[in-house]
Amino acid sequence: MLSKYLRNTEETPSDDNQESFAQESEKNLHLKRILPEETCSADHNTPQPTSQSSSQSPKLKEASQSAAPLPPKPQESSPQTALERGRSVLLKTVKKLPHAPGVYRMLGKEGELLYIGKAKDLKNRVTSYTQVNDLPYRTRRMVSLVEALQITLTSTESEALFLEADLIRTLKPPFNVLLKDSSPFVSISIQKNHPFPAIHRHRGPRDEKNEDYLGPFSSIKSVDEALLHIQKIFQLRTCAETMFVTRKRPCLLYDMKRCSAPCVHKIAQEEYQTAVARAKEFLAGKMAFVRNALKEDMVRASDALKFEKAARLRDTLQHLEKMTHWEKASTGNLENADVVALFAPQGPQGASPLPEATTPSSEVPPLDFSILGKREPISPVLSSLPPCVHVLFIRHNMYLGGDTFFLSKTANEMAHEEIMATFLQQFYFQRPPPKDILVNVMPHNAEVLRQALKERYQKAVTLRHPQKGNGAAWMERARVNALQQSQTESLKNTDFAEQLAQLAQVFALSKTPRRVEIYDNSHLQGTNAYGCMVVATAEGFDKKAYRQFSVESHKSEDKSQKGGSDFAMMEEMMRRRFRPPKEDLPDLLIIDGGAGQISSVLKIFEEYDLSIPMIGVAKGPDRNAGRERFFLPGWVPFSLPEHDPLLHFIQRLRDEAHRFAIGTHRKARSRDLTQSQLSDIPGVGAVRKKELLKKFGSVRGVKQASLEELKKVKGMTDAAAKKVYQYFQ
Repeated sequence: MLSKYLRNTEETPSDDNQESFAQESEKNLHLKRILPEETCSADHNTPQPTSQSSSQSPKLKEASQSAAPLPPKPQESSPQTALERGRSVLLKTVKKLPHAPGVYRMLGKEGELLYIGKAKDLKNRVTSYTQVNDLPYRTRRMVSLVEALQITLTSTESEALFLEADLIRTLKPPFNVLLKDSSPFVSISIQKNHPFPAIHRHRGPRDEKNEDYLGPFSSIKSVDEALLHIQKIFQLRTCAETMFVTRKRPCLLYDMKRCSAPCVHKIAQEEYQTAVARAKEFLAGKMAFVRNALKEDMVRASDALKFEKAARLRDTLQHLEKMTHWEKASTGNLENADVVALFAPQGPQGASPLPEATTPSSEVPPLDFSILGKREPISPVLSSLPPCVHVLFIRHNMYLGGDTFFLSKTANEMAHEEIMATFLQQFYFQRPPPKDILVNVMPHNAEVLRQALKERYQKAVTLRHPQKGNGAAWMERARVNALQQSQTESLKNTDFAEQLAQLAQVFALSKTPRRVEIYDNSHLQGTNAYGCMVVATAEGFDKKAYRQFSVESHKSEDKSQKGGSDFAMMEEMMRRRFRPPKEDLPDLLIIDGGAGQISSVLKIFEEYDLSIPMIGVAKGPDRNAGRERFFLPGWVPFSLPEHDPLLHFIQRLRDEAHRFAIGTHRKARSRDLTQSQLSDIPGVGAVRKKELLKKFGSVRGVKQASLEELKKVKGMTDAAAKKVYQYFQ
């Protein structure tokens, strides 16, 4: 598999730029829903409030929660009628539109959101949709569903570009290209203006005034790997500030030689600051510089008869020598660059699925199909492969790996130039770009995108399509990776799709399920009880649709009734999942349990008048995998052969629900163990508990605090401090 990567962010937007672009623009925007029956009475020169919540109908708010499926195709019996009606709506609204930049939203009959677009000239852009004979099928289908239009005016086209990206990310309209995984990357943060800075994993808004950031990384695993190396080589602390100021002796990490214990002054401030500087250089790829500096420090320490320090530096050097995979790779003239390759197997009017290779095959590493688990590659039909973009990351002349981003199937009906433009908008909306962006397809709005990135991040960005030389060789590498990852993903999806079809046949379902919900619960004698739902589709597990249900109220009082709590939890979970309004109903339920759990589900279905197929999966008496029994309403329980592939697939679904439920329960239990004692103290609520832990670092720290120290905690009265003190005596 591809290695995860570190990316440089020496130039990031200011704190003000971290706010949602949509919110920044609202001050100067004018949002109006335009219906064909209305007359154009608004003054476009007068700014008006544009709160998203106030401008959305209830149906539009529903669309903002999750990506809606594409609306059904127009009926074949009268396709022209629907298309002409949509065209008529647009022709009437065009008369009311200004010649100004902005963002437009197309709405359906019930107010549901269909599409979000931006334009330099709103009037001209919307007019183009009325030329239906020149539109591709996907766009004609969308026009046939249009019943209304919303517009948001902006001062420039650049503002419109990032406002569009923000709205697409938030509302997920079905006719737009969507990134399936657009979660923010993880970074490493190092404190500023601190005598002994701590180093942490970071995700979310940045505090540029008080923290330095390195990365971002593509995964938590790669961040943890980097932090582990930094601990072993430079021995920087990773503890919270509250823990740091209350330590009386070194922690276990000091004995493991992964921390220099600055909390108890085991290292001088100057030496620690030097280690911090070296760690930053290490993360920037300056391996030779760090190695030479450490050798010089070791020699000086030895000459000064500081043998303990010299020995510590020797150990650091030895560990650094093992880090050969962090050495620079040959990237030629590419110092800080992203290499972006699009693979879209389909396109309008038979567009080429892949741009032609730009370098001889001998300059490109061969395809590595070992990740497919097959000796020979199995290449699905090109047209069936999922569209994706692969990005290679180069920082400080180091190749730091890459990542693949899969796109919604809407991309298969769009021109490649439009797909690339949409991807770059969404990808760099919250990710600072490097100096150079290399693409295999130039976006149709390249100049606007360059200007928008410059305004947003206060630096010039080069956007180009390399035709020869070193850049073209790296582009070919990204292109090959995009194809390979698309093939791998297709094999995964094919497995799910085929198994779901087989499941429908074996369990006599009326149709192949498109959405399967699997339920499980976890608790410890009724405490920290959670029910969990995972979702599987033909494309695999849909982790964004997972849900947790806290059902602590169903602790069983009778310890002899081991199943009572489980049945009550299942009943409560079903009631909360399917109570009106019912959204995204599944085609099949899989329950971790037997007849009792099935009865609990049927009770709720009868209450809400639901009829959804369900399967209960119960382990045998020895609770070993392979002896599961299946319970269906009205069926005699039965088992599948131990080596049946369908049994393994159902086990996989069940185990994913079990993993999610156990993980949720453990997090809750861990949180409860650290805070339950404070929660039991009269007069100590959530705010005071938070301040106590912030001040003393842990329950143990609170227990060891004196009465006077407790009184000094923010929000604590003398009476409350006395109660806390007496509780632990």
